Amino acid sequence: MSEKQLVTYTRNGRIVELRLNRPEKLNALSHEMVAALSDAMYRFDADNDAWAAILCAEGRAFCAGADVSSRIGTAAGRGVGRGAKITVFLNEYEHYKPVITAVHGYAYGAGFRFVLHSDLSIADTTAKFQLSEIARGIDASQLWAEMAVRGFGTFADDLALTGRACDAKEAYERGVIGRVVPAGTHIDAAYEVAEQVLGNPPLAVRAMVRSRRARLRQLEVQTGAVRQERTLHLTNDFRESVAALKEKRKPVFTCS
Repeated sequence: MSEKQLVTYTRNGRIVELRLNRPEKLNALSHEMVAALSDAMYRFDADNDAWAAILCAEGRAFCAGADVSSRIGTAAGRGVGRGAKITVFLNEYEHYKPVITAVHGYAYGAGFRFVLHSDLSIADTTAKFQLSEIARGIDASQLWAEMAVRGFGTFADDLALTGRACDAKEAYERGVIGRVVPAGTHIDAAYEVAEQVLGNPPLAVRAMVRSRRARLRQLEVQTGAVRQERTLHLTNDFRESVAALKEKRKPVFTCS
């Protein structure tokens, strides 16, 4: 029996569909899944016949965020692992091909970051978005900064500090996502948008994408100078947040 593909790669004409495929865990990102997504993205970048990609997901959620339980007690959890990092998603590719996220269900934490990093985004009415890093006891400053630079202002402050989720309607009204479509039609809508993009000269499209991603890269470097991701996930509060999540109880934090 062949090993399950954590991210599937399907090309339809000029459009590649990248599908997160860990539905039993709501597509939460393990280290192996991050590596698989990185490999799929590099494959897309190197595929001369592929000009646009759609990132979507199997099951009832787009991506519930990082699989935090996989970080505790591991070398990667201490920031010394050799695995691919989530930051590799869009910033390290040569050809600057546009990526469209097609979201349904949860887009939490890293899943929300995929939406913010993608060049275009579509969500169906079941979608929910959250900066879950705060609730888990880790640093959400990168996502907050990416929201703030795109003009979300006090809405970014609200989501970052309260840790609350917002639905597709609110996200659309605030400009976080580009379009909202009926439940179950997000992938079809993404293909329609991709075809519109492909109607333009590809080099002009990639020039625009490159400029946009360069700004995100600058922001990542600036925010990285002050963020504490590599220490916050070693705290007792982080461990307590994960334990409370597993045990389905209210966490008790100690600021330690």
